[in-house]
Amino acid sequence: MSSDKHQRTVSSTIESLSINSVQRQEELGYINYNPDKIPYILTEIVKEANLTYILTQYTASIATSAIALERTFFEVVSKKIGKKKAKKSNLFGLIELAFAYKIITQSLRDDAHKIREIRNNYIHANFDKILRDINTDDEFDYGSFYIISSKDDALTAWEKIKNILEHIYHYNAEAFV
Repeated sequence: MSSDKHQRTVSSTIESLSINSVQRQEELGYINYNPDKIPYILTEIVKEANLTYILTQYTASIATSAIALERTFFEVVSKKIGKKKAKKSNLFGLIELAFAYKIITQSLRDDAHKIREIRNNYIHANFDKILRDINTDDEFDYGSFYIISSKDDALTAWEKIKNILEHIYHYNAEAFV
């Protein structure tokens, strides 16, 4: 391939990626970053969830949305029970504690558990099933070993984490800088 043709191909690819990135950013919506209300480390995690979604790295987006959720609940629950006790809780426990202390509503509790379940589907795959499949006499389908994350699941996790952050940190989702 000639250098000029290669350059045109690269430019075309970059332009296509840029257009798709803008479309994916529009799908996500925006979160308003207010450093007085949202801890800096949390904004960085949320930016990472946003960026990985835009780059079509949906598993990473799901994982970082769940990390943002866990960090949020750790921060707010530890104010009620102390960091030492909060560190002993997993994400399920932090969600339940946030609900018990009336930090979140039943609806947001359900949203938080939905994010956790989506995360678990991709990050904590059913390895028992995979091992059973490998150990059977049937031919193992290696395609089932790889779990391709869904754009819809990543978008669902993103929308639910936005709602939870808005509730906890009391701001409107309009722009995330």
